Amino acid sequence: MNLNYQILNPPTAPIATLLIAHGLFGSKRNWLTIARQLSRQYRVILPDLRNHGDSPHTPIMTYTAMANDIAELCQTLKLSDGLCFIGHSMGGKVAMQTAHNYPPLFRSIVVVDIAPKIYPMGRQTPLFDACLALPVDTVNSRADANRALESQGVTHAEIRAFLLHNLVLTPHPHWRIPLDVLRQHEPEIMAAPLLLNRTDTPALFLRGTASDYILNADIETIHQLFSQAHVTAMPGSHWLHAEHPNVLIAHITEFLLQIHG
Repeated sequence: MNLNYQILNPPTAPIATLLIAHGLFGSKRNWLTIARQLSRQYRVILPDLRNHGDSPHTPIMTYTAMANDIAELCQTLKLSDGLCFIGHSMGGKVAMQTAHNYPPLFRSIVVVDIAPKIYPMGRQTPLFDACLALPVDTVNSRADANRALESQGVTHAEIRAFLLHNLVLTPHPHWRIPLDVLRQHEPEIMAAPLLLNRTDTPALFLRGTASDYILNADIETIHQLFSQAHVTAMPGSHWLHAEHPNVLIAHITEFLLQIHG
């Protein structure tokens, strides 16, 4: 699959190449601000994962398939080794799966607020329901859509704004992402990545102190699957890149300097 992507290059020779993957309902745009800061020293590649952003739509939504997409993108860009894969939430599971399936490609990974485990069904269901209930054919403005999502129970303005990045108003209102496909494959999205053996790829797991996505009980599982894993807590909930971008960047750059020099 030919993923849509954006590349940011530093003004001088890059220390390393970073690949950043967004989470469910997201796109490369979500990480652009952080990518711009990191691109002062690193080459940064921002893909839209399948069924997200401007990448192709497909009825398959497994982590193995998404890992294959990333490997294909690396082949297209002639990236052979020494990469760091940074992934948030669903993108973090893609990072784990890709590092497991294609170990020569990645020198390190950074996993942002997600664990290698199955998450309970229903966590994302209210967001799917609210978006699917939105009468897009009658929406005249983003403000109309915002009010409609609020009436459907999406009470947090930041989450409504995040979801509405996927709404295209012209030439006719429609969702950029295939919500019905994603909803159908919610079990696969909530599943654990298929990690059959332990990997020695250096890995930084960042968890939000106000988030329940990485629990204390998950840390043992992380170390069982990633022999060189470090789990670090930082302020914030699940949306660490939006809430505390500078703190997140500091943790990432410190890790990159240790691994990539």
